[in-house]
Amino acid sequence: MIKKIFSVTALSLSLAIASSAQAQAPAMAPMFAHPQMGGFAAHRQGMGLHHALQFLNLSAEQNDKIFEIRHKNEPNFYKSRQKVIEIQQQIDELKMSQNFDVTKARALYTQLANTKADIKIAEFSQDAEIYDVLTADQKAELKKLCDAAHQKRKNKPKHK
Repeated sequence: MIKKIFSVTALSLSLAIASSAQAQAPAMAPMFAHPQMGGFAAHRQGMGLHHALQFLNLSAEQNDKIFEIRHKNEPNFYKSRQKVIEIQQQIDELKMSQNFDVTKARALYTQLANTKADIKIAEFSQDAEIYDVLTADQKAELKKLCDAAHQKRKNKPKHK
C-alpha cells in the first residue's frame, strides 16, 4: 500500500512539473504572461488583465469587442474545466481502488496535464486577442501597470 501511495505521489509530481513546462507563455507577449496564472501580469503579481483594463479608459467599442472575445471563448473554457474535474474524479477513484494500475494513472495524469496546458494556451490566445484591441498608448500604459505590479511582487519580502 505504501508503494502505491509513493508511486502515485511521485507520478503526480513528475506530471505536474511536465504540465507547468508545457504551459509556458507564448512568444507574442512574454512581458505580461505568467505561466502559473495565465494572462497579463496575473493575479498573484497583483494586476490581472481584467483588473488592468479598468485603468486604460477603454472606449465603448473596445469594451464591446473585448466582451465578444470573452463571450465566444467561454463555452470552450467551461467544457475544458469540466473535463479537468472529470479527470480528477477518475484519478481520485483510481487512488482508492483495490486494483491500482500505474499505466492507467500515468494516462490519466497525462490527459490532465494536456487538458490544463490546452486551457492555458487558450487563455494566452484570448489575452493576445484582447491585447490587439488596445491602442498603442493603452498598450504602453498596460506595460507600465504590469511592470509596476511585477516590481512590487519582486520587492515583497520573502517568507523564511
